[in-house]
Amino acid sequence: MELPNRSALEARLGRRLQNLSNRHMRELLALLGSPPNFDAVGPEFWARVKKETEEEAAALLLLLFMASADTHTREAGGDVEMVAPVLTQQAETFARRRGEEVGLRQAVGASIRFDNMRKRVEEAEAGAVQAQDEPKVPTKKEIAEEAEPVFSPGQTIQVTRDETTRARHEGGEAGVKITTGTSEEDLWQTRPAMSKSGPCPLCSPLDNAPRSVWSLVYPQGPPSPHVGCVCVIKYAFEKKLEHA
Repeated sequence: MELPNRSALEARLGRRLQNLSNRHMRELLALLGSPPNFDAVGPEFWARVKKETEEEAAALLLLLFMASADTHTREAGGDVEMVAPVLTQQAETFARRRGEEVGLRQAVGASIRFDNMRKRVEEAEAGAVQAQDEPKVPTKKEIAEEAEPVFSPGQTIQVTRDETTRARHEGGEAGVKITTGTSEEDLWQTRPAMSKSGPCPLCSPLDNAPRSVWSLVYPQGPPSPHVGCVCVIKYAFEKKLEHA
């Protein structure tokens, strides 16, 4: 089951994460200065990137998990208020775990891209020396252009889609388990229209496969098959409601 307001929730997550990345980029450029001093960007900066991204992601993923858990509980006929304490505890555990993962991934990825930028600049300087050319000091604009991939919007888009799918799925699983319970007849359904790449060679064979089959391959559910997976699980109770 997809969330009726998924697009709005996903956009909010992406917007907040990108705003944070934009701030980290401004701070990175301020530390570098002009001419760039790469040694000014030390471990403490990347530790702060990790911590702040972790906290921002955790807060938003908590809301996503709870939105999905509440929706699935309600649709399955459960009492949301009665099960709220249990679902909230599960949401907090999920959000903390995924926040740590997102923060670490963002910080490590950005630091690797920063190191690549440093190598490009230093290699260009070394090439100029070897050619006995006058060393060229990069302008602020050139430094900003070189640094652009460090906190790339493309990375934010990828993380946002995957983590939205994961929060939607795990929150849904929690809501269903506490009400009707999951079923071996819960169906995996692809949504190629929602994916940039169209039909996916990994997920296509699983389309309309029951849990008894897909859980053998991807027990964690979407988006575990691949980056950008937007598949959903159609629960057995949904099928019953259709035929009621």
